[in-house]
Amino acid sequence: MSHELYLSRLILNPRSRDVQSGLRDCQKLHCLILKAFPKIESADQKAREEFGVLYRIEISSQRNKLSLLVQSRVQPDWSRLPDDFLQADADELNPSCKPVEGIFKEVKEGCHLRFRLRANPTRRLYADRLEKESNPKKRGKRVEIRDQQKQIEWLKRKELDCGFHIKALRLNADVANVQAGQEQKVKGKILHSDNNMTFGSVLFDGELVVTDASKFQQALVNGIGTGKAYGFGLLSFAPSQR
Repeated sequence: MSHELYLSRLILNPRSRDVQSGLRDCQKLHCLILKAFPKIESADQKAREEFGVLYRIEISSQRNKLSLLVQSRVQPDWSRLPDDFLQADADELNPSCKPVEGIFKEVKEGCHLRFRLRANPTRRLYADRLEKESNPKKRGKRVEIRDQQKQIEWLKRKELDCGFHIKALRLNADVANVQAGQEQKVKGKILHSDNNMTFGSVLFDGELVVTDASKFQQALVNGIGTGKAYGFGLLSFAPSQR
């Protein structure tokens, strides 16, 4: 991992019309976030991928705070956001932005970490087994995974490629379990079209053990799963308290 990485935290103004419309429409929020990054001239390039933008909305019911976490390979210019987009009377630096490449590099095999991931678990749906086997290159229709146990299984299938192992689920209240919290669907409208798009949203919280530092760091940089342009895939971590 040789490129720079930044993590921004923005405390949003819930009364802002731009914030409200962004929360209702993931395409609008996607476009608002990208205003903080340089314009891409080539039609073949996608700004989110070019700048490694991953983000997640955080809602704190205890502190009545609405936050936006944004990770990127380029330092953003948040002054390009609408004037009332941020909470003016926040009790902390707003927005804040810090380099995190060094923190990511410190993660080694065997580290026990708490994690959070808002994901869009999906699977490929084929008409039948014959369709899948007769044409291996054909990609079936992508559909969301709704069953909670299957959502957890989806995450566990990511373990090998992403260099971590999810700790076994336990009923002991003193141990942080992996939870798949079903959330409201994320909705939006495709630009220049009347077609709506909807994404199933699941919030995973729990503990993991790093098994391959290089793969884990790549998962941190690249995100996990689909829907990265619409607020999914950002993997956050902190040292385990155990």
